[in-house]
Amino acid sequence: MHDHYLVGLDFSNTGSEPSTYALEWVSQHFLAEGDRLTVATILPNIATEEIQEAEQAVIARAQALLEHMATTYSKKHIEADFKLIHSSQDTALALCEMAVDVKATNLVLGYDPYKKSHHMGNYCLDNSEVPVTVVRPVYHYK
Repeated sequence: MHDHYLVGLDFSNTGSEPSTYALEWVSQHFLAEGDRLTVATILPNIATEEIQEAEQAVIARAQALLEHMATTYSKKHIEADFKLIHSSQDTALALCEMAVDVKATNLVLGYDPYKKSHHMGNYCLDNSEVPVTVVRPVYHYK
C-alpha cells in the first residue's frame, strides 16, 4: 500500500521558506516509489480582487514547485497534485478536514516561529485525525 502525504504550504507574500522546506524534506525523507503527494494551500473565502490576484500567484508558484519536484524526484514515480481551497474556516481546521477528505496518511506542515504556524502546527497535532509531521527548517537549530 502506498502512502499519501498532504503538505500544507504557505504561499503568502511574507515568504514561504519553512513550508517549501517542508515539501523538500518530505520528498527526501518520506516519499517512496508509488506514493502520492498533495500540495495544498488555503485562501480566505472572500471574493475580492486581492484574493483573485493571490490565487493566480499561488497557482503559478505551486505549478513551478510541482514541476521542480517531478524533475528532481522522477525516479520515485510519485503522483503529485495541487489543491487550492477557499475557506472561511481557520486554516488549520481546513487542512485537518482536507487531510481526512483526501485520505492522507500524513499531514506535513512547515514551521516558522515568526508567523502563526506554531498555532497551526499545535492545532493540527491536537485535532487531526491523521498523523501530523511538523518540519522545522535547519537554520532554526543553529
